[in-house]
Amino acid sequence: MSEPTNVIGADGRLTCLLARVRMADGTVVSRSALFVPPNFVPIDELLAGLGCERDSEGMIKVNMDLVEQEVGAVSAGAPRR
Repeated sequence: MSEPTNVIGADGRLTCLLARVRMADGTVVSRSALFVPPNFVPIDELLAGLGCERDSEGMIKVNMDLVEQEVGAVSAGAPRR
């Protein structure tokens, strides 16, 4: 299946209820809902500046207690496994 490239509202713009989605291959399909996954971007310049270690995805490494081991900084949120 083709990827969505544009969403189209009932009035032709995205300022109202969703009506259609234009796919990468040019087809337009009717839809009343669309799931867009979040793109998590950490705001961690301070932690990076302190020398906190990053994982393979670029996130600050913490243990299960949400503490970064080298610097001792405490994180908020859920620990990554």
